[in-house]
Amino acid sequence: MEMHSFIEHCKNKHLKLSDIHNLNVGDILDVVIWDRNFEEYWIWDNAKCNKLYKPIEFFKENRCLLNYLGDYKWDITFPYGETIRHPVHLEVTSLKTNWKWMHIEDGEIHIKNEVVSINEKIPNGWKAIHKPITEVSNETRVGWRGPMIMWNELENLPDVYLNSQYV
Repeated sequence: MEMHSFIEHCKNKHLKLSDIHNLNVGDILDVVIWDRNFEEYWIWDNAKCNKLYKPIEFFKENRCLLNYLGDYKWDITFPYGETIRHPVHLEVTSLKTNWKWMHIEDGEIHIKNEVVSINEKIPNGWKAIHKPITEVSNETRVGWRGPMIMWNELENLPDVYLNSQYV
C-alpha cells in the first residue's frame, strides 16, 4: 500500500483525544509519528520506489517514545536521541480553518491567525478561534504536527511502499 494511503487506511487506529484522557503522568507510549516531515527521516534517502516493506522497517525512523507530563504536554524522544517537550496537537480540520493541526494550550485550542497561500487573502469575517478542549470530540485525532499510531499496531498492517511521485 502506498505510504499516504497506508496512513489513511489505518486512521481508525490513530491516537485520539480519549487516549490522552486515559493517560497518567509518567505513562510512556511507543508510537510512530507521521508529522508533516515524516518522509525525511529515512524514507526519501533509503526506501526504494515501489518496493514493498514491512511497516516496522519502513517507519523505523518515525518511531518515538512519548512521556506524558499531564496538562496535554509530553516529552518526545526521537530515534536519534533528542528529546523535546511539546504540547499535544489536535487535528483541527473540522474548525473551518486552513490549519490542519494545532497544539493545546491552557486546556484550549487557540487559532489566532489563518494560513493562506501567496496572493491569497484571509476570508472576510474570519475570526480567531478559541475552543475549550472540553468542547472537542474525544474521537478527535491527536499527535505532533500530524497523526500518531502505537508502534505495536504496525504488526498487523499491510506492507507499504514509496511511490516514485514523492521522490
